[in-house]
Amino acid sequence: MISARSNASALAKVTYKGDTKRVKLSGDFDELVQRTRASFSDLPEGKLKFFYVDEENDMISVNSQADFSEALETSN
Repeated sequence: MISARSNASALAKVTYKGDTKRVKLSGDFDELVQRTRASFSDLPEGKLKFFYVDEENDMISVNSQADFSEALETSN
């Protein structure tokens, strides 16, 4: 789940193996990846998968900066 807090920051909830953590972000996808890795010490190497639920309750994947920016825009 990704939610915008202000123009300068966003809050994402990231879940791994049933453990959910809040991650404060500036809006940069690479930062999302880095902070998620820092939050879970036992994450396997490789690509991470991120998703959000849109206004139609569809699960949408987030794989790039463009996807992340769109997720932030729709969460307002």
